[in-house]
Amino acid sequence: MRKIKQLYLLVIFGLVYSLITLYALVFNTQTGWSMWFFASLFLFVEFLGLMSSLKRLFVESPNLVTEVNQAQAVSFAIKKSSARLLFFPYVTLTGKQLHPEKKIWFFHKNSLIEVVWTPKKRGNYSEVVVTLVASDLFDWLQKRRKISVPVSWMILPMQYPYADKLQILFQRILQQNENGENDFSIKNYRPYQPGDALKHIDWKLSSREDELMWREYQMYQKSDWILVFYGQKSIYFEEMLTVVYTLFQQWHLTSRQLKLLGNQIEQTDELLQQFAQIEPFETPPEIVKEKKKMIVFVPEKSDNLIEALVATANPFEIYTYQDIKRLEGQQ
Repeated sequence: MRKIKQLYLLVIFGLVYSLITLYALVFNTQTGWSMWFFASLFLFVEFLGLMSSLKRLFVESPNLVTEVNQAQAVSFAIKKSSARLLFFPYVTLTGKQLHPEKKIWFFHKNSLIEVVWTPKKRGNYSEVVVTLVASDLFDWLQKRRKISVPVSWMILPMQYPYADKLQILFQRILQQNENGENDFSIKNYRPYQPGDALKHIDWKLSSREDELMWREYQMYQKSDWILVFYGQKSIYFEEMLTVVYTLFQQWHLTSRQLKLLGNQIEQTDELLQQFAQIEPFETPPEIVKEKKKMIVFVPEKSDNLIEALVATANPFEIYTYQDIKRLEGQQ
């Protein structure tokens, strides 16, 4: 449809120019020749733009790190691939969710253009498809070309909408963890020795072994904790990931304090990289035993998770997304 419209405009331009030329030749007046001169200049500029090829242009964009739903100014460098003269009355760049802020007028050399982009999905982008649009001065005639631009864009989760409440909530969780008594978990069983506390004798095991068996405990300091995101498949996966990401930013958590469990990530990757590309797992991953209390954030309740945590013999607390919303309401 667009090509038919442009062909129609070209026919009209040709007819109008022919009439102006005929008028100048027949009446031979200064007004007629002035009209002919300006019409010729206009058509020269129009056809100069039409004759220049968009295939001689390529596009580059710098590295970018941003968050979902955050409007971001993105720069694109439009460059010539050869020294051959190119001229377009104006050039702009469009694409999915890309909104140009300006046009480049009278393009003839390398130029920079900025667009506003609001990403809707997390991930690492290695390329983005854009459309170069070149047009005449009045935007009557257009040329378009799609280009795949190699990029290195990291899109992180969005910030939690109630970040202030979340920070207070997590601080309360840590305070509860630090102000109480120390946690103990069973480290080993051994024969009872004189002087051992009688309350730590395991009487059931002792009856089976025909000797007194004493429970040896391992103590965990309350201040020694690790936050774990258990990325099971759930409708609340992205919401809970947003919660954990916001805590990561607020508390400047390190890889010693935060562990993400999910698909398409490696524990050796930087945490930002993991936040960008983590996906829900199908098969529950192994939970490594930590000498710390585990504060586990999970999208929904999971019996498999509880069994896995009990098997580690680590002290733990579990918070689902619904728990977070409920605790928020109590503030």
